Amino acid sequence: MENSVNVANLFKRMDELGVSMTTVSNETGISTGNISDWKKGRSCPTAAKLIQLADYLDCSTDYILGLTDTPKPIDIPKETAERILGSTKDFISESSIVHPPFMSNRVYFIHEKDYDKVLKIYDRAKSFDESIIDKEVFLSLLVRYDNKISRAADASGYSIKPKNYIVFKKVYNVYVDSLFNEIINKKFK
Repeated sequence: MENSVNVANLFKRMDELGVSMTTVSNETGISTGNISDWKKGRSCPTAAKLIQLADYLDCSTDYILGLTDTPKPIDIPKETAERILGSTKDFISESSIVHPPFMSNRVYFIHEKDYDKVLKIYDRAKSFDESIIDKEVFLSLLVRYDNKISRAADASGYSIKPKNYIVFKKVYNVYVDSLFNEIINKKFK
């Protein structure tokens, strides 16, 4: 199986910190076989293992996945971040629409009521960076989900497999970049 996730930054970070696969294995409980398989592209780390690795290696999961070149996110004070985000009414928080896997359910979930927000995120990202994936491909990442057994009002929506969530996250990051670019341009004009 070919690894569709680039975890080269995992090994780059291990080298920077001077830790071996054996050390990482001993400290995290993740087998050296798993780590070796990731290095060879045979498999991908699960979300839980990514979080463990990021905590141990003092970096972000996005860095391990190659979604950013910065090992740690910039630590902006909460008040400053709220002021920046509050300066645009267009901001859609990822955590307000994407619900992470719950227990054994290994898919992310977007409620039906938030589908229009997903479209807005994509459209804004595409207008900022035309090189992102086509809308049809992006929407194919979302798999229709309808739980007729559940009594919850929001039991219908869309699921996203972890490997597809990485693509979704890349589009979302372009969306956020477009908003920050707009805010910065307004402040310096």
